[in-house]
Amino acid sequence: MGFRRSKKLLSRVTFGSFLVYAPRGTSELSRRAKQFVRALKEERLIGVPPHSPSAYAARRFADERGSVILEEIFGSAPLLVPVPRSSLAVEGGIWPAYNIASALVEQGIGATVLPCLQRIKAVPKSAFAAAGSRPKPVDHYESMIAKKMVADREWLCLVDDVITKGATLLAAAMRLQETYPSAKIVAFALVRTMGFVEDIERIVEPAIGTIALRGDEAVREP
Repeated sequence: MGFRRSKKLLSRVTFGSFLVYAPRGTSELSRRAKQFVRALKEERLIGVPPHSPSAYAARRFADERGSVILEEIFGSAPLLVPVPRSSLAVEGGIWPAYNIASALVEQGIGATVLPCLQRIKAVPKSAFAAAGSRPKPVDHYESMIAKKMVADREWLCLVDDVITKGATLLAAAMRLQETYPSAKIVAFALVRTMGFVEDIERIVEPAIGTIALRGDEAVREP
């Protein structure tokens, strides 16, 4: 199954990321990174005094003055579009991407949060799926919709908590392009998964790269 050929869909999107973690890592640093990712997804308070992981990371990111990510991804104060979770939304449920986007806006990064993407069908979580059974971009594309909530904008930035291969972000960008065809669409994931390394050498590792559609798969660089 592939995308409908009658549509010219976005096949590449630029993304930035700030932190990294190695799911298979066993070092103390890798363990701390994994604990942070779990807290981020659960919006569980961390540190002393306790504080929100989203707010803490946004403050650290805002301190990266002169960062190429701040310039290339957030330079024109885009509206921040949080990516839906893999499950269907429930009232009062945790939405990590929304929390991150809100925390970034509080730090003066981005203009405002635009929650115009909605998941209409649940998909398996990539983190728990075997490598060959992870949802592909088409699965994510067909499981979400974008609503026109504001007039056309020049710049929109998708926001997510963790990027693995980038299938979710690429599909979300496709849906967003359909609704806002004149907008430049970029993406930001707070954490970048390092699936092919045993351990990380640092947690803060800003990067900018691309997610591209190759066949029916998303390919992330770096």
